[in-house]
Amino acid sequence: DKQTEQMVQRLSQICDQLVVTQFDYVRAQKGKLLQIAGSLLIEDWRQALKQGAEQAKAGSLIVTGSLYFISEVRAAYDQE
Repeated sequence: DKQTEQMVQRLSQICDQLVVTQFDYVRAQKGKLLQIAGSLLIEDWRQALKQGAEQAKAGSLIVTGSLYFISEVRAAYDQE
């Protein structure tokens, strides 16, 4: 499917802190498979977003992933 290892490597080059997470979807990769040296694995994606938002108060938080994941994230933000 996707070249996730290469995507994660590229993202790590342009961010201060790379947080890797996962969500419950049949085709989703587990966070452990996406984690690289220097990245932080937080398996609960809601907790990962919360921590990322706290760390990015003075900067930007970029959330990437499949359209399925992004729709979950958007729904969570819409509920707040």
